[in-house]
Amino acid sequence: MDRTLTDGFGQACPSRTHLVGNCCVWLTIKHWILFLFVLGWSSSVSAQYDQLSAEAEVHLLTVDPGPELYSSFGHSAFRLIDPGRNYDHIYNYGTFSFNTPGFYMKFARGKLPYYLAGESVWDFVYLYESEGRNVKAQVLNLEQSEVQQIYEYLENNLKPENREYQYDFFFDNCATREKKVIEQVFGENVDWRPWPADSLGSLRELIDIYLAKQPWPDFGIDLVLGLPADQQADMHLSTFLPDFLHDAFDRAVIRDGENWKPLVKREYWLVKPGRPFVAEDSWFTPSVAMWGFFAIVLLLTSLLSADSLPLRIFDLLFFLTIGLLSVLILLLWFATDHDATQNNLNILWAHPLYLYLAGLRLFGSRTRQFNGARWDLFCLALFGLVSIFLPQGFHPALLPLLLAIVLRLLHMLGEYQNE
Repeated sequence: MDRTLTDGFGQACPSRTHLVGNCCVWLTIKHWILFLFVLGWSSSVSAQYDQLSAEAEVHLLTVDPGPELYSSFGHSAFRLIDPGRNYDHIYNYGTFSFNTPGFYMKFARGKLPYYLAGESVWDFVYLYESEGRNVKAQVLNLEQSEVQQIYEYLENNLKPENREYQYDFFFDNCATREKKVIEQVFGENVDWRPWPADSLGSLRELIDIYLAKQPWPDFGIDLVLGLPADQQADMHLSTFLPDFLHDAFDRAVIRDGENWKPLVKREYWLVKPGRPFVAEDSWFTPSVAMWGFFAIVLLLTSLLSADSLPLRIFDLLFFLTIGLLSVLILLLWFATDHDATQNNLNILWAHPLYLYLAGLRLFGSRTRQFNGARWDLFCLALFGLVSIFLPQGFHPALLPLLLAIVLRLLHMLGEYQNE
């Protein structure tokens, strides 16, 4: 008598022969094993993250600027709090390790890995209270399921294989990462309301706001930043600064069914306002120093001949410094991964030919010094003619420095022209 077996998917399978019967039984067992495996796998995937309660919230934290250069622009982090599960945690994208092999070389070359780190809210609060820096919190206007999505995204980012990223001051830092999280999780369901066009200035000008009380770091940063820093800042680009990220969140809206609602529903102080840090004004600014240096050059040029040993040594050190600056500019441009230091037009006035001229001032003939000075003066004159049309911003303190270079070159040309 024939019997019919069905496999795990309800397909009839005659078992008149052992071959067919064994085949059908094997398929049935295989399908059940596959079903149980898929069921167990899906259960483990869904269970790898805790289920947050309806009270869970995501807060964007914005830390005031601090006294050190690295803290001059403030800081951002996420706080995820769930009173129903007694969970209160900080997710901080601004973390790096001094124990990284080759730390200083990687830092200089823009290859130092930053990573997402989790920490206790109390440790976070203690740190900024001890530094006297205020922390403002924005509570995001999210449903429980949306908070759950952000929580799972951040927890996945915390995994060792996912936590590292290559830091970039303008385009990928502790502030831009928070905006990226929202964009990755919600996509087009978040609308970042832009600011009026041309209302912010360039990225370089935004940096100047924060370094107004630190003129020497501002001068140095202006020297090494290239054309990327002169992009017109819009709402998206400006969020490399935590204060502007805060404002972007404040203006943004998120989809709520067929409608839109504010992304932020309320604010509070996580660290209560204290006395804000205000850097002391210093009279010794780069502009003061460079005009003072120009006065010294003018005095030396008027008192000494171009062939005098003191003036030749002075020129050696002066031109050597300019030449070494050009080497630094080129290294930051071509030998690092810093996007912001590429295409630096300061190389048009601070170029490696000054290294050659520095050597000539001690060991070259008067004719060779004349020719070297003539070429350098030609480059400076060309830079002066086109500088007003260049898309890069230059620090005002460069003017007296360039005048000092011109003065020294003209002095050499005047005394050596008949050689």
